[in-house]
Amino acid sequence: MKKVFFLFGLSAMLLIACQGEFTPKKESLLGKWQETSGQHYFEFIDQQRAFLIYPKGEQTDTMRFSYQLRPDSTPIQFDMQFEGGELKGLHTFGILEFRTRDTFVVTSKRGFEGSDDKYRPTKIEPMQQSIYVRQQ
Repeated sequence: MKKVFFLFGLSAMLLIACQGEFTPKKESLLGKWQETSGQHYFEFIDQQRAFLIYPKGEQTDTMRFSYQLRPDSTPIQFDMQFEGGELKGLHTFGILEFRTRDTFVVTSKRGFEGSDDKYRPTKIEPMQQSIYVRQQ
């Protein structure tokens, strides 16, 4: 009986330890992510293309953008370029931090076509951050 409790306790500790360790990869963003303080969300289709879906009146509108996620950089770099709509040509240069597998925080600066990443923030700014959670 002691062996059963020992194995159960060991299994529980390993499960908790594995949940705490998360190494972001390029595919970590795939899926839908809702902003916690807003009504828009991102849908990351693959490792380069995504959509911003946001309310427009009583309906929603969608804008396509390309993105780059560099999970090996410190902090993680996250850049977006809008391909159409009212934000066409807008670039954002950001940094991203995964809080868990299903939560990330991003701080970004806007630039326009031809801008370079000198606008990129160097740390997550609490007053300029957006928090996103994965939608199931």
